[in-house]
Amino acid sequence: MAKKKFIPLPELCEGQLYQDCPIPEIDTVVDEMIPAYGVTLLHGRSSAGKSALAWEIANAVQTGTPLFGLSTVKTDVLYISLDMTQRSLLGRWRGSTKHPKPKEEQFKPQFSVYTPRIFRLAEDTDKGEKWRKEDFKPKIEPFGLIIIDALGNFVEDTKDEASATFFYQTYTRVFDDKPCILIHHDVKHGQDTPDDFSGTARWKNAAEHQLHLTREGNTDRIRRLTQGKSHCMPDRDSPWKLLMNDAGSMVLYDEKQSVRERLEKAIRGIPGFNRLTSKMEKYEALAKEMKLGKTQVRKLVRKAPEILSIAA
Repeated sequence: MAKKKFIPLPELCEGQLYQDCPIPEIDTVVDEMIPAYGVTLLHGRSSAGKSALAWEIANAVQTGTPLFGLSTVKTDVLYISLDMTQRSLLGRWRGSTKHPKPKEEQFKPQFSVYTPRIFRLAEDTDKGEKWRKEDFKPKIEPFGLIIIDALGNFVEDTKDEASATFFYQTYTRVFDDKPCILIHHDVKHGQDTPDDFSGTARWKNAAEHQLHLTREGNTDRIRRLTQGKSHCMPDRDSPWKLLMNDAGSMVLYDEKQSVRERLEKAIRGIPGFNRLTSKMEKYEALAKEMKLGKTQVRKLVRKAPEILSIAA
């Protein structure tokens, strides 16, 4: 991964040096979203889609293809799965022998995957230090982006600042300038548990960059990705609006396209739909198939009116 050379200033220097030195280029692996150094904390509640989003980022960066319309810098990506075993990942990506996913709905990872049985990154012992230096650091050397899923599996629910501080100090020694996306579950002890209890606030305060993934309203499909505080990226006023499609992948939300796909899927599930002659019959059939009211169906069709004529 090509980077512009940044020459550090002396630790103690006069302000004039800051005025006179060249302005550094802020390198990114995903333009406007993921910086090319430091920790990006990607957090959200359970089932927000953090892992699915991480897989989309990983594939885009590994192949150098745009992500949600944003340019990427092609580099090798290592996804460290601490939440899911190999069997679980295969289940998420390909289904099971009894319930295999259709080929077009299977996720196809392009990146490398590491599923360690022991992960001592935050272990403050001689054994942990030896593991970090002799085992983990050589393993990650070839990769330009590391994704760790998830933080709680090796630090548990941090309620003290010392654990977060120790991790970030360790990170700088082990990762050097390498960027890392650190995934964290906001709350694990029930919906009413304060965010501070899960330790999220501690990790947000110490990370260089923060992204927060949430569900949009009551839907299972729409997600909102908001940039929080950042030491390395310009402030972003508007979030990214994302769609979890039928294949479980994250794509940039296009309302008309999304409505069109929903209606097309419903039409395919209605035998003899093309033989229905009146709009009212079509609305009633769609309402029954989609388990919606006729008024809701009419509102959807207004957003993609060509669907009924195409179906006919």
